[in-house]
Amino acid sequence: MSTQSTTDFLTFAIRGRPVKVDADIYYQIFNVRLSRPYKKYAGDITGLCLGGCGSYPAVLYGTNGPRIVSLTRFIMNPPAGMVVDHIDGDIFNNRRENLRIANRRQNALNVKPRNNTGFSGVSVCKKKIARSYCKVEFYDRNGKTYRFHAVDCPEHRILAAYAHDKFVLQAGDEDYAPLNFESFKYEPFRSFLLETDLNKFKIKISPSCHSRSRSGDPAPPKFSDLIFFSAEKEIAGPYSTP
Repeated sequence: MSTQSTTDFLTFAIRGRPVKVDADIYYQIFNVRLSRPYKKYAGDITGLCLGGCGSYPAVLYGTNGPRIVSLTRFIMNPPAGMVVDHIDGDIFNNRRENLRIANRRQNALNVKPRNNTGFSGVSVCKKKIARSYCKVEFYDRNGKTYRFHAVDCPEHRILAAYAHDKFVLQAGDEDYAPLNFESFKYEPFRSFLLETDLNKFKIKISPSCHSRSRSGDPAPPKFSDLIFFSAEKEIAGPYSTP
């Protein structure tokens, strides 16, 4: 089992997957005579494995038959009903600075995009007869549902990504749910997004020919331009326009 030392953490490998931990946890795992993080995990550590069908690092411990516990629970010992969340989303980075106790909803929010749009929270529903559309659905801690949908096109996917970020901010979940655009965490961008009706920036698309706009229709306003011109009113800098 390979190891590597650095200034603030140590690594070991489980089935070829490098796992990062703080130095004291490393010494406890490899049976250096130090006290365990919590007494409930008393007994010799007999091995390491990938639990959950290989989805997370786990520790085997105990003298009367091995017991298994996830490495994150071994380190953080969350209370009943709570889980351990990896801040950067990397389940093999188990340094304390990357771990936090969270409820299951908060943990589920902290995921990387797993769709073909490249944006968090944005999905595309393909229809055989009608035109495909992109959508966002977000549920806050009280069960309230936020929704946005528009005919699928590159511009609307970006607009849907804005909508996702807006819903996250409205629910107060930005510490757990990753934003597509980090600038919306800060003023004046945050307030501008929260106060803006995104539906008015949808592009008009003809149902007969699926063109982006009908002849003679004015072009819809560009959301990125509005963000820029809103910001320049409060931020003086080299990119301001006269």
